[in-house]
Amino acid sequence: MIGKENIQDDLIVIAGDNLFDFDLNKIVDFFKEVNKNVIGLYDIKDINKSRNFGILKIDNKNKIVSFEEKPNNPKSTLVSTAIYLYSRDELKKIGKYMKTSLPKEGPGYLIPYFMESQDVYGFVFHGQWYDIGSKETYEEVNCK
Repeated sequence: MIGKENIQDDLIVIAGDNLFDFDLNKIVDFFKEVNKNVIGLYDIKDINKSRNFGILKIDNKNKIVSFEEKPNNPKSTLVSTAIYLYSRDELKKIGKYMKTSLPKEGPGYLIPYFMESQDVYGFVFHGQWYDIGSKETYEEVNCK
């Protein structure tokens, strides 16, 4: 899609099952500051719920130091929100990734791929965030 549409600018990708009240300008400003790929993060503060998400750890400069997709034993409650900012210089790597045999069920699988060759950063959002990808979660949020 990136090649087909000839996208040659920085790219923000937001999964359609996100419901949030974040100011996206803050993550865009952080992206411009670090000049690297950035993933939006949120602390769900529930280790049991965190098993359903990509779990990340960041250092004191917000560089991602570990990533696990839906682990059985999560090491943190800091989850990927499926909000990604990709540098235009890195878009070709997405095309290369798509030609590999690595998992492609979601954009979260790109994180470790990018981490092999460069620093990737996380931006921790504060406010309300819900993954409404299931009927149960959607109904739960809709009733609030």
